[in-house]
Amino acid sequence: MTRAGIDIGTNTMRLLVVDQVGEPLERRVEITGLGTGLDTSGELGGDEMERTLVVLSEFGRTILDHSCSQVRVVATAASRDASNGEEFIARATEALGHRPEVIGGEEEARLAYTGAMASLHPPSDGTSIVVDIGGGSTEFVDASNAISSRIGSVRITDRMLTERPVGFGQLVNASRAIEAALEAHPEPGVRYWMVGVAGTWTSIARLVRGGYVNGEIHGSVVSRLALDRLVITLAATDLEATAALPGLHPKRARVILGGAMIAREAMRRFDVPEVTISESDLLDALVL
Repeated sequence: MTRAGIDIGTNTMRLLVVDQVGEPLERRVEITGLGTGLDTSGELGGDEMERTLVVLSEFGRTILDHSCSQVRVVATAASRDASNGEEFIARATEALGHRPEVIGGEEEARLAYTGAMASLHPPSDGTSIVVDIGGGSTEFVDASNAISSRIGSVRITDRMLTERPVGFGQLVNASRAIEAALEAHPEPGVRYWMVGVAGTWTSIARLVRGGYVNGEIHGSVVSRLALDRLVITLAATDLEATAALPGLHPKRARVILGGAMIAREAMRRFDVPEVTISESDLLDALVL
């Protein structure tokens, strides 16, 4: 009995197909920028929707090719925030052959936590907190609480990081906006073990390592110092040079600085010296 999960994100479309024992048969990631401009226009752009629907049609054919008996499709921040979200969901249903379920931020956070913790071994002397930085929202979740903030890599980029390189004042203003938007706060006296999931965190890990070698990212760690240095480097680099950096998908070049700044604020807020990277996340939880 094959199963499939699809995550319709603000920036990225993802598909995972597994066999009857849960072994991956196919995993695909396509960056379509669905939510680009949403923060200013309030709606999904026509070109972005068309790119996304082409990818979803391909995903639908893949599901048929694998004869998947169970399919779950979820749509996150862009679909729930856009004024034309229902129109997009109707067209996505036609393209896929399965209706996407628009989930709230808290459920998005819980799924990210379930997927991340399924394959990691947390330390016994700390509280695990999973941070999922998406294009339109950022989720913080521990074993009992889930918080979703309406700030993500696409949203902060559209709002405040439209030009590269970024001037110092612009960088400061963006940092303050991120600080104000993140709603999660640590409990006093608690020691946290932070896990980063999804494309922003894995991209950060690859950039810090100077590239990507299969199997090296899951379970690896990124230090706060390394992240601080990465933000400074990205802020001083134009988009063309950013797209050419080893380990970064070129289509993430526009939004990776914003994502890295959110990641930096998350680490600062919870006072963690490093974050553990998980390549297992919401998508994996869908098929569990």
